[in-house]
Amino acid sequence: MKQEIPNPFSDDNCFFCGTNNDQGLKLTFYWDEEQEEVSTEYLPEHRFTGQGNILHGQFK
Repeated sequence: MKQEIPNPFSDDNCFFCGTNNDQGLKLTFYWDEEQEEVSTEYLPEHRFTGQGNILHGQFK
């Protein structure tokens, strides 16, 4: 079962998980006790695509 991991940053400005960062990704992370792993889901915005709507960077 997945459980949401609370945001540990008091200023909430983290690029990845901060909700106060206008340019941030605003990710929510989850701990899966059965799999013993942390996960998140992210659907990139169109602004992160390039030629031919190909996503750039190390996203998988």
